[in-house]
Amino acid sequence: MVTSRLRRRVLPTLALLVPAAAALGVLRWPGEAMDAVREGLRLCGESLIPALFPFLVLSSLLIRLGLAPALGRWLAPALRAVLGVGEPGAAALTLGLIGGYPVGAATVAQLYTSGGCDRVEAHRLLAFCNNAGPAFLVGIAGVGVYGSARVGLLLWGIHALAALLTGLLLRLRYGPVTAQGKISPQSRPEPFLPAFLAAVQGSVPTLLNVCAFVLLFGVGLRLLELSGILALGTNVLAGLGIPRSAGRSLLSGALELTRGLTLLEPRPSSLPLCAALLGWGGVSVHCQTLSLLHAAGLESRPYLAGKLAQSILSGALAALALRLWPGVTEAARFATPLHRPAAVPAWELLLFSAALAGTMLLLSLLRRRK
Repeated sequence: MVTSRLRRRVLPTLALLVPAAAALGVLRWPGEAMDAVREGLRLCGESLIPALFPFLVLSSLLIRLGLAPALGRWLAPALRAVLGVGEPGAAALTLGLIGGYPVGAATVAQLYTSGGCDRVEAHRLLAFCNNAGPAFLVGIAGVGVYGSARVGLLLWGIHALAALLTGLLLRLRYGPVTAQGKISPQSRPEPFLPAFLAAVQGSVPTLLNVCAFVLLFGVGLRLLELSGILALGTNVLAGLGIPRSAGRSLLSGALELTRGLTLLEPRPSSLPLCAALLGWGGVSVHCQTLSLLHAAGLESRPYLAGKLAQSILSGALAALALRLWPGVTEAARFATPLHRPAAVPAWELLLFSAALAGTMLLLSLLRRRK
């Protein structure tokens, strides 16, 4: 009763008030809004596009060439025993952990629409397959915030373990997926050249979608700062015992991940909060993901519940890592936090992309000869 009333009255009212308030804020502070857009464009050009675009192309190419079933067959026994999912889970989980947001969700959505997995398994995979990638964790969280690739690798390990634990908890709670999904025989592999062209063309709208949400939420955060709403939320959290710097990072990162990370104080004590923010992903990332799920006809609740669980597990694992290995952060440069994340080395991503694309081409040619 309360839920239906909330949907009928409160949510439509908020849907009107929020954009109206944002429009008034842009009119009130037009210069600051333009600066936020410029900062967002710089972030997209220097960090997000180099980190995401190669993996978006490669994930789509992996599926179109028919190599996702091979990867699924190799890892399916372990995944079925531990996580209770079938063959498509291997490709989705691997690409999600390597490619970063929203590659995992894009892979699950494409597998579902192409008949590679059923609806139940797609929802199960969405709970733990959409994750931050090593390029983001090492280049932005590790080097950009803490000045240490070692810390970035630690955060990536925590992130991956939290994703696996989330999948394990779902398996223990609901049991294995009864209808173990397999790649549909009707979705036959495509030749390399058409598959490559389609993968590149299909990745551009997804990448533009990601950048659009980053720009939008960057402006929104700037308006929240100028209007004093962010400071008010920080004061409320301070009254609950959360330091102001951590509260500001928490509120900002809950909405837009990259902005929240750059506001963190680069100290060992901030690592659990950093890991929790990475596990959650931010509302901006969720909007990017939900747009893909809506287009595929999938629900959002399993995904959001999984991200909340992963956030809690990531924070707990980071706190445990600091207690068990107190010297793990010795190489970090714990000084002044950076206000702009470091750019991801593009040559490393291009080299990895070329090697992976060459491997997929070779496997495709060998498979055709058979």
